[in-house]
Amino acid sequence: MLPIHLSWEPYYRCFEELSIGERVRVSFAGRRYIAVVSAVDLVPDINTSRIQNIEGVERRLETISAGEIALWKFISSYYLCSPGEVYRLAYPAVRTSGEESQAHSEEKREAKEAKQRNVLLARISRIQERLKKKEVALQGRHGSKIAEQLKEQRDSIAGELEEARKELQMLESGKGWGNCQRHEPLPLPEFKHCPENDEIKRAFNDGKTVLLNGGPARIDLIIEAAAESIASGKDVLLLVPDLALSKNLQEKLGSVFGQRLRLYHSDATSAERRETASLLRDKESEASLVLGTKNAIFLPFSKLGLVIVEEEHDVNYKEQDRIPHFNGRDCAIILGTIHKAAILLSSPSPSLESILNSINGRYSSISIAPSAVKMELIDTSEEYKKRGMVGSLSRLLIKSMDEALKNHGKILILRPWGPVDDLKEELKNLWPEESAKGGLDCLTVFEAKRLDLSSYALLSIIQAELLLEKSDFRADERAIQTLEQIRGRMKGRMIIQVKQSTHQVFSLGPNLIPSLLSERREFAFPPYTRLLDIVIKDNNSSRLDKLSYELTKQLGDFNPLGPFTPMEGRKSLDERRCIRISLSRNAALKDNKERIAAAVDSFGKERNYSTHISLDVDPI
Repeated sequence: MLPIHLSWEPYYRCFEELSIGERVRVSFAGRRYIAVVSAVDLVPDINTSRIQNIEGVERRLETISAGEIALWKFISSYYLCSPGEVYRLAYPAVRTSGEESQAHSEEKREAKEAKQRNVLLARISRIQERLKKKEVALQGRHGSKIAEQLKEQRDSIAGELEEARKELQMLESGKGWGNCQRHEPLPLPEFKHCPENDEIKRAFNDGKTVLLNGGPARIDLIIEAAAESIASGKDVLLLVPDLALSKNLQEKLGSVFGQRLRLYHSDATSAERRETASLLRDKESEASLVLGTKNAIFLPFSKLGLVIVEEEHDVNYKEQDRIPHFNGRDCAIILGTIHKAAILLSSPSPSLESILNSINGRYSSISIAPSAVKMELIDTSEEYKKRGMVGSLSRLLIKSMDEALKNHGKILILRPWGPVDDLKEELKNLWPEESAKGGLDCLTVFEAKRLDLSSYALLSIIQAELLLEKSDFRADERAIQTLEQIRGRMKGRMIIQVKQSTHQVFSLGPNLIPSLLSERREFAFPPYTRLLDIVIKDNNSSRLDKLSYELTKQLGDFNPLGPFTPMEGRKSLDERRCIRISLSRNAALKDNKERIAAAVDSFGKERNYSTHISLDVDPI
């Protein structure tokens, strides 16, 4: 496997024994790559004169484990990309060069130790020779004074020999010459027992993935499950959707797991990430809890016991910018399956995909108490009729804010989209002194949903109807999840200003989720189907439109929708066109995806347009 977009795996010849997963240096199309051996002892189905020799075996680099390769193969197959593209994402050039630097440093250290060992051995040999001569001298006939001097010299030389031997022993045991002393065994994490965890363990014992749904107490259950896995000697992967949530959890987890907590995200240094990978690769190392973002699924786990996906519904688990466009949550589930590890999905408001899996019996659903914070609604359409609005704020909300400020409480006002400068100006005009003191804050909903909001006495989302983006069939589901994320992070009052207070999203009634699932089934939307987007990017708009329509026509057997101009938030992406295909979740799904991928690949090659086209399986 080469770290490039290549739909086939080339043969190479090697005159020494190799194992699957070893890294080798090869030449391909005039360029050199570090490749991974994916199969050995093959009978080529091509002319052997075309097969090149490998240029070298990189035994200094880490061998790729069978579990890693299995995950890469799944991602390649499901997300319609080459294994090499997954390899490039899992082991980017910077990671490989880091491994090479580390290997070079290790070689230098070993060479230095070998030199020091040889120096010590030569020194010991010389001391032994001196000691032997003194022993011989002592056997002669001497006066008492000379004999006493010879004995003192002999004892001094014997002391030198003992010291030199100790130095050699320390060097060979790895305890000297600049090496770290072996630390004492790390203490096991302590935790309080939650009764709900007994139900989680029963589900794990039955081989079920657990979907944990509820309020902030979920974190205590996660900690207990992780601590029990570590106590059994198994590593834990705790996946979070972004860096902000990792930072929120880090302090609490650190207080429980101490040095067993390892971080794997963009804030961790390259050295820290390499150390974490090395630790997880070692089956004899002490069990760890890895807190990481989606790329942590590519770590070389050797004794993985539990996979936890916190806020499993979050769209940030989906890779948007790079190929493959994988979903970290779904791949984490596959990772757990490969390693026969327990799997725990956690959310204050789970995705409809996970809820449907619970209904169908694939997951075991466990619910705990939701946040105690109640959502109070103010219908602004009614307030406008009564002249009850002052700019963006209703008089009812202003009254509640006045009460909070009189009690010296902090207030946060949120708006779903866009800049909040005008809103800050409104608040400044209404409460100039409080604005100056910092008692009034303004943010967007998406800035606030990762923050600790417990210090605010009152939080209000104004223009909440903007959460219901009409062009997105997932808008209702996403709005519910956003509201629950915010509700779970606060302790004060939560007031929603909205034009549509009777909308099902703001009712949060018991029939809400069944209603959303019924709508999805009726219109053949996920989770009852699978979507595949073909995305075409081109700065030449006329060529973009022409070839997009041609490709749509060529895919006519699959009833494509489009081409249309996709949106990012509320911004049109004019340099892109999207063709969307809905596929039934049946036995033909895999075959249909591969047929579409083959048709797109053929179209791109015929028109020399492949670099403009990408596939996005299960787009958000």
